[in-house]
Amino acid sequence: MKIEANKAVIRNIESLHLDSVEWMSDMEFWGNEARFFQKLLNNKMKEIHSQQKQNILQRLQQRLKVYMNTLLPEYVKRVAGYEHMLAFHFNPTNGELHKYNNLHHLYSEDIGSFEKSFQQFRKEIFEFVK
Repeated sequence: MKIEANKAVIRNIESLHLDSVEWMSDMEFWGNEARFFQKLLNNKMKEIHSQQKQNILQRLQQRLKVYMNTLLPEYVKRVAGYEHMLAFHFNPTNGELHKYNNLHHLYSEDIGSFEKSFQQFRKEIFEFVK
């Protein structure tokens, strides 16, 4: 979900909640996709005989572990905490709503950056296993 950085629009709690639910769904999908990539790379390992390809495979597997074991769990934890915070403030003051919108914008940028990075990684994996 993209949010334009220069817009000074304050969005309501329900809108922020819907975005965070979408993020959680996206992250669940990316986790499933990462597990698929892990299996794909493990299967490819059996076919590789050159040292150069083994090195590439090892680097891909290491990056995949970072996505699976560090980045995705951290984002899930942060968004779940954010969602929990929103649930307790369904009728926030204007100051709280402004704070939530700022935090929402930061999460949106972070998750957007993660998504772009993961898309590039996905391309590298598919290029490698061809």
